[in-house]
Amino acid sequence: MSSDLKFKILPVSIPTDIPSILRINYYVTVQDPLHKAKTSLVSESEYISSGIPGAEKQFTGENAFRNRMAKMVLNNPNKSDEDMMIVSYIVWKTPLPAQSAKSESELAAAFAQEIAELQVSEGVDRDLVVRLKTQYRALNKKYLGEDYETRYWELDALATLPTYQRMGLGSRLVKWGLDMVEASIKAKPGEVDGAYLVASPAGSSTYRKAGFSEVGEQFVEVNGQEPYRHCWFVKRFESNQQNSGMDT
Repeated sequence: MSSDLKFKILPVSIPTDIPSILRINYYVTVQDPLHKAKTSLVSESEYISSGIPGAEKQFTGENAFRNRMAKMVLNNPNKSDEDMMIVSYIVWKTPLPAQSAKSESELAAAFAQEIAELQVSEGVDRDLVVRLKTQYRALNKKYLGEDYETRYWELDALATLPTYQRMGLGSRLVKWGLDMVEASIKAKPGEVDGAYLVASPAGSSTYRKAGFSEVGEQFVEVNGQEPYRHCWFVKRFESNQQNSGMDT
Protein backbone atom coordinates (compact mmCIF):
# COMPACT_ATOMS: atom_id res chain seq x y z
CA MET A 1 0.00 0.00 0.00
CA SER A 2 1.42 3.38 -0.98
CA SER A 3 1.90 6.07 1.66
CA ASP A 4 -0.89 8.07 0.01
CA LEU A 5 -3.31 5.26 0.85
CA LYS A 6 -1.93 4.60 4.33
CA PHE A 7 -2.58 8.17 5.39
CA LYS A 8 -5.22 10.75 4.63
CA ILE A 9 -5.77 14.44 5.33
CA LEU A 10 -8.79 15.46 7.41
CA PRO A 11 -9.97 18.70 9.03
CA VAL A 12 -8.89 19.24 12.63
CA SER A 13 -11.70 19.12 15.18
CA ILE A 14 -11.31 21.55 18.09
CA PRO A 15 -11.35 20.88 21.03
CA THR A 16 -11.57 17.10 20.39
CA ASP A 17 -8.16 16.84 18.71
CA ILE A 18 -6.22 19.02 21.15
CA PRO A 19 -4.85 16.12 23.27
CA SER A 20 -3.61 14.36 20.11
CA ILE A 21 -1.98 17.57 18.87
CA LEU A 22 -0.26 18.04 22.23
CA ARG A 23 0.89 14.42 22.16
CA ILE A 24 2.63 15.06 18.85
CA ASN A 25 4.12 18.26 20.25
CA TYR A 26 5.45 16.38 23.27
CA TYR A 27 7.40 13.82 21.25
CA VAL A 28 8.74 16.50 18.91
CA THR A 29 9.69 18.80 21.79
CA VAL A 30 11.65 16.17 23.73
CA GLN A 31 13.95 15.98 20.68
CA ASP A 32 14.23 19.75 20.30
CA PRO A 33 17.54 21.20 21.60
CA LEU A 34 15.67 24.28 22.83
CA HIS A 35 13.42 22.40 25.23
CA LYS A 36 14.49 18.76 25.61
CA ALA A 37 16.45 19.30 28.85
CA LYS A 38 13.30 20.31 30.70
CA THR A 39 10.70 18.38 28.74
CA SER A 40 12.50 15.07 29.21
CA LEU A 41 11.76 15.35 32.94
CA VAL A 42 8.01 15.61 32.31
CA SER A 43 5.66 12.75 31.47
CA GLU A 44 3.49 12.77 28.37
CA SER A 45 0.34 12.99 30.49
CA GLU A 46 1.70 15.97 32.47
CA TYR A 47 2.65 17.77 29.28
CA ILE A 48 -0.77 17.23 27.72
CA SER A 49 -2.91 18.07 30.76
CA SER A 50 -0.93 21.24 31.50
CA GLY A 51 -1.01 22.31 27.86
CA ILE A 52 -4.75 22.00 27.22
CA PRO A 53 -5.75 25.44 28.61
CA GLY A 54 -3.18 27.26 26.48
CA ALA A 55 -4.04 25.24 23.37
CA GLU A 56 -7.75 25.88 23.81
CA LYS A 57 -7.05 29.60 24.04
CA GLN A 58 -4.82 29.46 20.97
CA PHE A 59 -7.32 27.56 18.84
CA THR A 60 -10.57 29.18 20.01
CA GLY A 61 -9.45 32.68 21.03
CA GLU A 62 -9.86 36.09 19.43
CA ASN A 63 -7.66 35.36 16.40
CA ALA A 64 -8.79 31.77 15.83
CA PHE A 65 -10.73 32.90 12.75
CA ARG A 66 -7.38 33.04 10.94
CA ASN A 67 -6.53 29.38 11.57
CA ARG A 68 -6.66 26.85 8.75
CA MET A 69 -5.83 23.46 10.23
CA ALA A 70 -5.51 19.92 8.91
CA LYS A 71 -4.39 16.60 10.32
CA MET A 72 -2.84 13.51 8.77
CA VAL A 73 -4.35 10.30 10.12
CA LEU A 74 -3.34 6.66 9.86
CA ASN A 75 -5.98 5.32 7.50
CA ASN A 76 -7.95 2.44 9.02
CA PRO A 77 -11.07 1.24 7.17
CA ASN A 78 -12.36 -0.31 10.39
CA LYS A 79 -12.48 3.04 12.19
CA SER A 80 -14.42 6.24 11.73
CA ASP A 81 -12.51 9.38 10.73
CA GLU A 82 -12.81 10.68 14.30
CA ASP A 83 -11.19 7.54 15.75
CA MET A 84 -8.21 7.30 13.40
CA MET A 85 -4.80 8.01 14.93
CA ILE A 86 -3.43 11.50 14.25
CA VAL A 87 0.23 11.31 13.25
CA SER A 88 0.82 14.82 11.90
CA TYR A 89 -0.88 18.20 11.81
CA ILE A 90 -0.45 21.67 10.36
CA VAL A 91 -1.67 25.14 11.26
CA TRP A 92 -1.79 27.90 8.67
CA LYS A 93 -2.87 31.45 9.43
CA THR A 94 -4.53 33.71 6.90
CA PRO A 95 -3.29 37.29 6.55
CA LEU A 96 -4.98 39.86 8.72
CA PRO A 97 -7.66 41.80 6.84
CA ALA A 98 -6.15 45.09 5.66
CA GLN A 99 -8.92 47.05 7.36
CA SER A 100 -7.95 45.50 10.70
CA ALA A 101 -4.35 46.73 10.48
CA LYS A 102 -3.36 48.43 13.72
CA SER A 103 -0.94 51.19 14.63
CA GLU A 104 2.42 50.24 16.12
CA SER A 105 1.26 51.28 19.59
CA GLU A 106 -1.85 49.10 19.26
CA LEU A 107 0.23 46.17 18.02
CA ALA A 108 2.68 46.62 20.91
CA ALA A 109 -0.19 46.66 23.41
CA ALA A 110 -1.75 43.54 21.88
CA PHE A 111 1.61 41.77 21.95
CA ALA A 112 2.15 42.70 25.60
CA GLN A 113 -1.26 41.24 26.44
CA GLU A 114 -0.48 38.06 24.49
CA ILE A 115 2.75 37.61 26.46
CA ALA A 116 1.04 38.28 29.79
CA GLU A 117 -1.59 35.61 29.05
CA LEU A 118 0.80 33.08 27.48
CA GLN A 119 0.34 29.55 28.80
CA VAL A 120 2.73 26.72 27.94
CA SER A 121 2.90 23.02 28.71
CA GLU A 122 4.84 21.72 31.69
CA GLY A 123 8.45 21.23 30.64
CA VAL A 124 8.50 24.10 28.15
CA ASP A 125 10.70 27.07 29.08
CA ARG A 126 8.20 29.94 29.16
CA ASP A 127 10.92 32.61 29.51
CA LEU A 128 12.61 31.28 26.38
CA VAL A 129 9.34 31.27 24.45
CA VAL A 130 8.71 34.90 25.45
CA ARG A 131 12.24 35.87 24.38
CA LEU A 132 11.85 34.18 21.01
CA LYS A 133 8.42 35.68 20.37
CA THR A 134 9.78 39.15 21.11
CA GLN A 135 12.80 38.71 18.85
CA TYR A 136 10.79 37.15 16.04
CA ARG A 137 8.27 39.98 16.00
CA ALA A 138 11.06 42.42 15.17
CA LEU A 139 12.76 40.08 12.71
CA ASN A 140 9.51 39.37 10.86
CA LYS A 141 9.38 43.07 10.01
CA LYS A 142 13.03 43.07 8.98
CA TYR A 143 12.72 40.12 6.62
CA LEU A 144 9.11 40.53 5.42
CA GLY A 145 8.29 44.23 5.71
CA GLU A 146 6.28 46.36 8.11
CA ASP A 147 2.91 45.19 6.83
CA TYR A 148 3.76 41.47 6.69
CA GLU A 149 0.73 40.46 8.76
CA THR A 150 -1.64 41.68 6.05
CA ARG A 151 0.51 40.50 3.11
CA TYR A 152 1.49 36.93 3.99
CA TRP A 153 -0.05 33.67 5.05
CA GLU A 154 1.89 32.16 7.95
CA LEU A 155 2.75 28.49 8.33
CA ASP A 156 2.43 28.60 12.09
CA ALA A 157 2.96 24.96 13.03
CA LEU A 158 3.86 21.66 11.40
CA ALA A 159 4.65 18.59 13.48
CA THR A 160 4.81 14.84 12.90
CA LEU A 161 5.28 11.99 15.34
CA PRO A 162 8.93 10.85 15.08
CA THR A 163 7.89 7.32 14.02
CA TYR A 164 6.14 8.74 10.96
CA GLN A 165 8.70 11.33 9.91
CA ARG A 166 10.50 11.15 6.55
CA MET A 167 7.42 9.66 4.89
CA GLY A 168 6.42 12.83 3.05
CA LEU A 169 3.50 13.60 5.38
CA GLY A 170 4.74 17.10 6.16
CA SER A 171 5.17 17.82 2.45
CA ARG A 172 1.58 16.78 1.77
CA LEU A 173 0.28 19.05 4.51
CA VAL A 174 2.40 21.96 3.31
CA LYS A 175 1.00 21.50 -0.21
CA TRP A 176 -2.53 21.40 1.22
CA GLY A 177 -1.92 24.86 2.66
CA LEU A 178 -0.10 26.29 -0.34
CA ASP A 179 -3.04 25.36 -2.55
CA MET A 180 -5.17 27.64 -0.35
CA VAL A 181 -2.58 30.41 -0.54
CA GLU A 182 -2.42 30.22 -4.32
CA ALA A 183 -6.22 30.21 -4.60
CA SER A 184 -6.44 33.32 -2.42
CA ILE A 185 -3.85 35.10 -4.57
CA LYS A 186 -5.70 34.24 -7.77
CA ALA A 187 -8.97 35.41 -6.24
CA LYS A 188 -7.54 38.77 -5.16
CA PRO A 189 -4.34 39.47 -7.12
CA GLY A 190 -2.02 42.03 -5.61
CA GLU A 191 -3.39 41.74 -2.07
CA VAL A 192 -1.28 38.80 -0.84
CA ASP A 193 2.43 38.30 -1.54
CA GLY A 194 2.75 34.67 -0.49
CA ALA A 195 3.57 32.65 2.61
CA TYR A 196 6.27 32.56 5.26
CA LEU A 197 7.41 30.49 8.21
CA VAL A 198 10.10 30.38 10.88
CA ALA A 199 11.66 26.97 11.52
CA SER A 200 14.83 25.13 12.42
CA PRO A 201 17.05 23.92 9.56
CA ALA A 202 15.87 20.36 10.30
CA GLY A 203 12.76 20.92 8.20
CA SER A 204 14.42 22.99 5.49
CA SER A 205 14.31 20.26 2.83
CA THR A 206 10.51 20.03 3.14
CA TYR A 207 10.13 23.77 2.71
CA ARG A 208 12.65 24.12 -0.11
CA LYS A 209 10.95 21.33 -2.07
CA ALA A 210 7.70 23.28 -1.68
CA GLY A 211 9.31 26.36 -3.23
CA PHE A 212 10.26 28.33 -0.12
CA SER A 213 13.50 30.31 -0.07
CA GLU A 214 15.51 31.16 3.03
CA VAL A 215 15.61 34.93 3.58
CA GLY A 216 17.05 35.28 7.09
CA GLU A 217 18.25 33.57 10.24
CA GLN A 218 18.62 33.95 13.99
CA PHE A 219 20.95 32.16 16.40
CA VAL A 220 19.69 31.40 19.90
CA GLU A 221 21.98 30.42 22.76
CA VAL A 222 20.45 28.18 25.43
CA ASN A 223 22.24 27.22 28.63
CA GLY A 224 25.66 27.78 27.13
CA GLN A 225 25.10 25.19 24.41
CA GLU A 226 26.01 25.58 20.77
CA PRO A 227 23.79 28.30 19.26
CA TYR A 228 20.52 27.00 17.87
CA ARG A 229 19.58 28.32 14.42
CA HIS A 230 16.13 29.37 13.27
CA CYS A 231 15.48 30.33 9.65
CA TRP A 232 12.94 32.53 7.89
CA PHE A 233 11.48 31.01 4.73
CA VAL A 234 9.31 32.80 2.17
CA LYS A 235 7.41 31.57 -0.87
CA ARG A 236 6.12 34.08 -3.39
CA PHE A 237 3.94 33.05 -6.28
CA GLU A 238 5.02 33.78 -9.85
CA SER A 239 1.59 34.95 -11.00
CA ASN A 240 1.41 37.47 -8.17
CA GLN A 241 4.96 38.68 -8.76
CA GLN A 242 4.10 39.33 -12.41
CA ASN A 243 1.00 41.25 -11.38
CA SER A 244 3.01 43.39 -8.96
CA GLY A 245 5.99 43.87 -11.27
CA MET A 246 8.40 41.98 -8.97
CA ASP A 247 11.27 39.86 -10.24
CA THR A 248 10.76 36.11 -10.12
